[in-house]
Amino acid sequence: MSRTTLAVLLALTLGCGGLDSPDLSTGEVQGRILGASAGAYVYPLGRPELVVRAAGAGDFAYRLALPRGEHDLVLYDGGVRAERVPVEVEGAGVRTVADRRGEGALGAAAKMPLAGAILAGVRAVGGALPLDPRLDVTGTEPGARLPLGTTTALFQPLPAGRYRLTAEMVGFLKGAADVDVVEGASTSYELELLVDDDEAERGCTATGGCESSALECEDDGLCHDADPSGSACAYTCDAGAPCPAGLDCSGGQCLADHDCATYLSVAGTPCVSDDVCDDALHDGSCHRTSAEQPGYCTAPCQDTGQCAPFGAGWACEGGLCAPPP
Repeated sequence: MSRTTLAVLLALTLGCGGLDSPDLSTGEVQGRILGASAGAYVYPLGRPELVVRAAGAGDFAYRLALPRGEHDLVLYDGGVRAERVPVEVEGAGVRTVADRRGEGALGAAAKMPLAGAILAGVRAVGGALPLDPRLDVTGTEPGARLPLGTTTALFQPLPAGRYRLTAEMVGFLKGAADVDVVEGASTSYELELLVDDDEAERGCTATGGCESSALECEDDGLCHDADPSGSACAYTCDAGAPCPAGLDCSGGQCLADHDCATYLSVAGTPCVSDDVCDDALHDGSCHRTSAEQPGYCTAPCQDTGQCAPFGAGWACEGGLCAPPP
C-alpha cells in the first residue's frame, strides 16, 4: 500500500470519528428476575419512562441502556416483591446484576424483599375546599399511583427506601416531604399546603370555598368562622350536658383545642394519619379500616347529637362519630 493511500484512509478514519468509536456517555445494565409474574418490570429511579416490562410470567431477563454514572434500579417481580438495587454504569460497558428471586421462584434461597407503599394525603391549610390536588412520588412508575378519593392516593408497589412525596393545588404553595418506605408495610403521610400569597386568587378563593358550611372564605385565602359573634362552637357544659365530639369541657364552656375554624375544617374530613385529627380535635384520631385505605377524622362520643358538627347524617357508633353509610 502506498503512502498516499494510507494517508487518505487515515484522514477518512479521523474524519468519521473512528470506525469503531464507542459511546462512552452510556452503558448497559442486564439481569434477571427469576419466577416473575406477568406484570414485572425494571426501571431506573427518576427515569420511569425507560421501564422494561416482562412479556409474560417466568424468568424475566432485562437489559437497559443508561447514562454513565450511578443509578438505583427499581425491580418489581409483578406480585408482592420489589427491590432497589444500586448500580454504577460504565461508559460503553455492560453491568450484570445478580439474579433476583421473585415470589414464583423455586427453591429455598432467599427471595426479593416484600414491596411497601405510601398512603398519601393532602390537606389545605385553613379548611379550603380541595380542588384537583395532584399527589406524586417523584421519579416512580406512574402506574404505581392509585387515587383514593379527592385528597388521597396509594403509591404501590415501592421498594424499601426514601422517596420524595409532592403535592400541588391551585392557590397554594407546592408541598413536599421525604418519606421512608418500609419493607412489607404501608407508610402514611399527609402534606399540608400553605396559601400562596403571590397568586391573584389564593387559598380558598381559588378552590371555590370551604370544607365546612359553618366556615366562610375570606380574602386572605383562609376559612374563618362564618359567625364570630355566635360561634358554631359556642356550647356550654355547665349543666352536665356533653360537648360536641372533639371539643373539651373547661369551666363550663366547650372549647376547641386550637380555634373553632380549625375544629370545623378538620372534623369528619378524609385523613391518612392521626396527627392532623389529634391536633385539631380533642382526643381526635383518624379512623381507618385498612392500612391501604384513607379514613376520616373523628372523636369519641356518647350519643349521636354530639356528632352534629361533623356533618349531616353522622352518628355515634361504637363510641366514635361515624359518617352515614
